[in-house]
Amino acid sequence: MIVLIFQAVGKGINVKLRRLLVFFFTIVWFIGILFATKPEISIITSAATPRIHLWSADETTHWLTLVNYNHEIGSRLQINSSFEYGSEHEYLRNPFRVYLLDAKFKLKNQNLSFGRLSYWSGLVNLRFDGVNYNYKNQSLGNLTVASGFDAVYDFSDTTWTDFPVVLLAWSKGSSDKKVGITYWQEYFDKDVHTFSGGQWTLAFFGIRYTQQFAYDLTESRIQSFRSHITKRLGKHYLTLGARQRRFMVKEVFQWIDKPINMPVSVYLSMKTISSKELMILSQISHRLSTNGTTYAHSTIMFKNYSCTALYGNYRGNTLLGGQLGYQKKLTSTLKCGVKLELNALNMADDVIEPIQSKGSYGWIGWSPKESISLRLFYRYASNEYYTVDGRGGLTIHVAL
Repeated sequence: MIVLIFQAVGKGINVKLRRLLVFFFTIVWFIGILFATKPEISIITSAATPRIHLWSADETTHWLTLVNYNHEIGSRLQINSSFEYGSEHEYLRNPFRVYLLDAKFKLKNQNLSFGRLSYWSGLVNLRFDGVNYNYKNQSLGNLTVASGFDAVYDFSDTTWTDFPVVLLAWSKGSSDKKVGITYWQEYFDKDVHTFSGGQWTLAFFGIRYTQQFAYDLTESRIQSFRSHITKRLGKHYLTLGARQRRFMVKEVFQWIDKPINMPVSVYLSMKTISSKELMILSQISHRLSTNGTTYAHSTIMFKNYSCTALYGNYRGNTLLGGQLGYQKKLTSTLKCGVKLELNALNMADDVIEPIQSKGSYGWIGWSPKESISLRLFYRYASNEYYTVDGRGGLTIHVAL
């Protein structure tokens, strides 16, 4: 696996195998320099102070430089990589982190990739060190087989070989009529879980129906589901749906011992696109629990302005709030924006809790060229979960 190249101090490394992998990628990169087209490279550097997350107690300056590198070598080979070097903190304990590094061999209707890979869908998000094979056929559909080990981005855990990842996915159809099934296995903390799930989309009589469903076979419980139907009425899009998701330990906070299970939420929304400059989005949601939360919001976006009105009711307590946003183009290269928030706190299932809070976000951006942009920003927030949080920083993005 590609991770062996970087895990020079890891346990149980086969030196001959590591040297072979280094030699192979050296040859691939050398061929790319000589014969391939110009690579696509982007560099993002950012710094924030005094803390990197709202829930972080550590006050210092956090910084990182992220490099994305994509290179086409002929018509059959593609190299993709994404890695960063930055400050250490409680979530990333080593300064060098590798998020993606793979070689993809492309044939007419087949792709074979190996290295540090990622697989994203509405059901599963995986990042692993291993092999991914994809086969596409107009009659049979799209088949994906993947296997490897759970990726350790900063190489802080040398026991990565104990956590295998397996995935088998199949899908077939177009955007209006599509079906797919997925089977996968991954680790949460040090417990292996096996999942199965399905996705499908149907369109009939002007109605679009979409369903996603995942089941935890290990614990015999629903992991997540999302179901909604959408109907277009002229410039209006009406949607009725329900959603639920269980958050595993590693997806939330490291100090939480048990998974978090969000109750089912049902919602009704209406989106109206009157013109290129005016859009209105309204939604009412209700979380089905003993102390259910009812939440409603309506947002108007007109030119450079946005305005949101919020209503929430939880345990008999009613709270009103909203958001005001504005952005302006100062010159041909300079832009700025600001957003003010009152009693708006999202708890990960698109239902905003009616909890007293306030916050603001502001930025000013400079882009002298299409390939260069800089943004100076600040963020302030205060609510019942933490007294006051304030931070600011700078982000620089360069595309080569």
